[in-house]
Amino acid sequence: MPNLNILSQRYASDEINYIFSEHGKTLYERELWIAVLKTQRELGIDIPEEAITLYEESKEKIDLSLIKEIEEKTRHDIKAKIEAFNIAAGGRYELIHRTMTSRDLSDNVEQMQIKKACKIIFGKYLSVLRHFVEKSKEYDSIIITARTHHQPAQPTLLGRKFAMWA
Repeated sequence: MPNLNILSQRYASDEINYIFSEHGKTLYERELWIAVLKTQRELGIDIPEEAITLYEESKEKIDLSLIKEIEEKTRHDIKAKIEAFNIAAGGRYELIHRTMTSRDLSDNVEQMQIKKACKIIFGKYLSVLRHFVEKSKEYDSIIITARTHHQPAQPTLLGRKFAMWA
């Protein structure tokens, strides 16, 4: 399912759109639930290793139509995602989301999404900066007219203009 934001459909990359799509968000929720289960197990809570394995093996079995169907019955989005994940994992265990609130899940997943998107954007930003550095060197001797208050001013170098942004 695509990200329904009209601006993202026009201007965001497929990679960024996936991060904020319903499918991407559901995958990150499942990854968080698995991380919480592992941590609970490490802290001594009785979580069978088999349960964690089943959840890990099924985390990418995302059926958005099933989630929607369950949500229509439960009238709760997180409860629907919990039930759908339990079904995907074979229905033997119902251990995810214990001790968590809906906000524990959604707040952390939103931070995961932002972090993933920032990594992509930061990489592109570095690429643009490198481009400006290259152009500042390439055009370091080309004289242009600087401007101030939308008026021509003293001469400057085109390379300097690129360097200002690098």
